[in-house]
Amino acid sequence: MSKLHDKKYPLNELKKIFLDNVSSKDWEENYHPTNLATAIAISSIDLLKEFQWIDSEDFWQNIGHSNDKQKISKKVINILRYLLIFAEIAEIDLIDYIDNSLTTKQNVL
Repeated sequence: MSKLHDKKYPLNELKKIFLDNVSSKDWEENYHPTNLATAIAISSIDLLKEFQWIDSEDFWQNIGHSNDKQKISKKVINILRYLLIFAEIAEIDLIDYIDNSLTTKQNVL
């Protein structure tokens, strides 16, 4: 079991983990807003394909199977990774924006 499973990580720490991974693989030159936005869209479509041609009831029956859940979890993590890196590069402070939207009652969530 990984270290991540043992702890609850704040959003900024997750972002740092993802950015460190990008840095360790020398991928920084490929990580700019256009590529990241494209990666978010493609990864979202990849996730959506898991639900093609099945109804909600079938999904909830199948999600209990560890293979399906693991496959879907990996797709969700990819989306989260690209999104957090995008926010960092675009200098979007997600926590501040969420906090501000909640205190001003903007409908973001």
